[in-house]
Amino acid sequence: MTCAKPRSKVEIFNDLDNELLHFLWTLRNNKQELMAALASMPTSRSLFHQILNSPTPSDPVERAAYWFYLLRQRIIPTNGAPSGFRYGKIKNSAQDFQNAVARLDSFEKRSHRAAGMS
Repeated sequence: MTCAKPRSKVEIFNDLDNELLHFLWTLRNNKQELMAALASMPTSRSLFHQILNSPTPSDPVERAAYWFYLLRQRIIPTNGAPSGFRYGKIKNSAQDFQNAVARLDSFEKRSHRAAGMS
């Protein structure tokens, strides 16, 4: 399932990333708590590195929030290059992150249908 494309009659999730699956289950079961946690996270190089270098949290909401934060605040590197903190000279990275958080409600509804959980 790709959220950038229009809906099709049949959509499926097929991913081996356990953190993605954990995020989806947390979004489904603790949506308001997760969205509140994400909305409160500033776009910050210091926070990015703190999360990046910390152990995986045991709290499921915090674990999902950290995963999404790193995903959205990370530079997509060229092949084989390490990734780093994403910041914008033209595009407002902080606003982009908050827009992504705001879209999670509609994403959760679409992913719910794709997983056959309607």
